Amino acid sequence: MSLTPQEIEAAPKITLGGKEYPIPLLVPRQQRVVIPRLLQLFKDVSAGGQISMTNLDTAKFNDIYEIVHTAITRAQPEMKFEEFLDLDAAPSELIASLNTIARQTGLIKQAAPGVSVPGEAAAASLPIGTVSSQE
Repeated sequence: MSLTPQEIEAAPKITLGGKEYPIPLLVPRQQRVVIPRLLQLFKDVSAGGQISMTNLDTAKFNDIYEIVHTAITRAQPEMKFEEFLDLDAAPSELIASLNTIARQTGLIKQAAPGVSVPGEAAAASLPIGTVSSQE
C-alpha cells in the first residue's frame, strides 16, 4: 500500500549524514527483514543495557545496514541498497536510528503522551539506539 505525502511527513525521522529520512510504521514486507535482525542484535550485542561498539563485528554491522535500509524503503521504495551504502552515515547515527525503527515495527508499543502502556518500561530498557565505546 502506498503512503500519502501526509503520512510520510508525519512519520518519525532518523538522521543520517545530516539528512532526515521518514520511517513510517513498517508493514510485513519490511517487518520480515527488520524484526528478526533486531531481535538477534539485541540478544548478541547488549552489554550493560547498551549496544557496545566493541561487540559489533562485520556481520552485525551488515545486519544494521539491512535494518536501516529496509526501514527507509517503506517511505522511499526506490532507494537501492547500493545507494544506501554510499550515504554519508556515521556508525553512531545508524545505531541511534534503531530505536525509532524498533518503535515503527510495533515491537515497542506506543501510547498517547502521558498514558502508560503495560510493558513500556521493559521495552524502553531494550538495548536499542545507545552507543558505548567502552566496556
